[in-house]
Amino acid sequence: MKKTVSFSKVMCLLIGISLIYHTVFAAIMFVISYTMPARKLGRMLNGFIILLLLGWFVYHYFLKKEKEMVMTVIKKYMRAENMFLLLFFVWMYVGCFRRMLIRGNTSLGGNAVILIIVAIKIFLAYMYAQYVNGNKRLIHNMFRILIGGLTVAMLFFIYQLVLNEEFLYQNGSLFLRIDLRFQEKRLYISANPNTIGMCAKTMVMLCAYMFAVTKKKTRFFYLPALIIHYIIMVMTDSRASILSAAICFGLIASIYCWDKVRKRRLAVRIAITVIAFLLTFGMVDAMRTPTIMGYKLARCWVTGEKFEWNGGKRELLKDSSGRGPIFLAAIRSMRHPDVAVFGVTKDGVFDLLTEEMGQRRYEHTHNEFLEIMCSTGIPGFLLFLTWLCMAAWCGARVFFNVKGRFTFSERILMVICLAELGNNMMEGRLTFYPHLSGMIFYLTAGYAVVFAQRLNHSGEEINNK
Repeated sequence: MKKTVSFSKVMCLLIGISLIYHTVFAAIMFVISYTMPARKLGRMLNGFIILLLLGWFVYHYFLKKEKEMVMTVIKKYMRAENMFLLLFFVWMYVGCFRRMLIRGNTSLGGNAVILIIVAIKIFLAYMYAQYVNGNKRLIHNMFRILIGGLTVAMLFFIYQLVLNEEFLYQNGSLFLRIDLRFQEKRLYISANPNTIGMCAKTMVMLCAYMFAVTKKKTRFFYLPALIIHYIIMVMTDSRASILSAAICFGLIASIYCWDKVRKRRLAVRIAITVIAFLLTFGMVDAMRTPTIMGYKLARCWVTGEKFEWNGGKRELLKDSSGRGPIFLAAIRSMRHPDVAVFGVTKDGVFDLLTEEMGQRRYEHTHNEFLEIMCSTGIPGFLLFLTWLCMAAWCGARVFFNVKGRFTFSERILMVICLAELGNNMMEGRLTFYPHLSGMIFYLTAGYAVVFAQRLNHSGEEINNK
């Protein structure tokens, strides 16, 4: 049994390595082209981890016939809340296998990569959150690597933007391309501004979390890092990212004030909490225009150009398609029985939207629920929704600090989970993309289930060390 526990730790560390790889490369892909060598390395690393896990299971379960020991280890990580996520993956695998049988090798590569991405995220929710719950230094070090590396990169990009609103660097030997520009009041960094904004919003929330859990002597780094990523988020003018960040910062301020004034009367506590939420929400949103104006002033001061101000927010065109037609097209596709039952897999969503909308433009549905429904059908969507509701119930118990058994930093993680979910209701990149937002969402959702284990059905505390 000691070997098994040791092996479990090794597996969790390997998954941690994969998590760090994916989060770093998923973040870097927004500032540097996601090169073919990097993709091949990622596939090899994920395949190696999955083969190790399967090999461990086959060796102990079939060769050594230690079935009871294997099931004990598996049950340690798999709880009822997460079983629906595993069933969702099985149904998704069935849909991918069916599509590969129909279309042959043309969909083999894309579906294989998507299956690996989803498998890693399920491992995050299952095993990694369970392991690092007793070893928070590991996850904090990972966050420090992300925050430190990306903060330096964003400082470089802000510096280049101040010097020149368009910056292009290419290196064929390194497969490197950086396309940086501030165009039509939106920031582009080798990717769509909404994607950049979502990544920046995730980093803003992680900076807030690390600021809360770090000792006062070393907190000074996270506040300027938070400001830098906030500037990037605002410059992308991604409304979904800015709105989700504003709401979640309001929630963080609310729970902080609620705890600080716990000795006051209930009406006073509610009033102070509501005021804190509104003020924080308003401040996060109100700083958009001054931030853009500050960037313009800095650029004029450095280049000597004349300052011209035409507003900090882009005007929304009345004839722009927006998200509505995409949502309707995804919903209309459910009229086809095969799509409604099995879906078309993530690899087929582009063709599905092209067929429904009559134009080859949209690669995904821009909504996580619709993305899952189109990819895995209604049964897969219901399995995912069931898991999400159960994880949300666990997260709500942590957020509202049932029985006072949860710390302020643990409740911030639940807010981060909500921020990622809310943002992807307008983006749809949680499950099938190797993006930073999805990795953090599944990790924090796994944390919600792990934290809630402290309370059994009678409300007593469970030893979770």
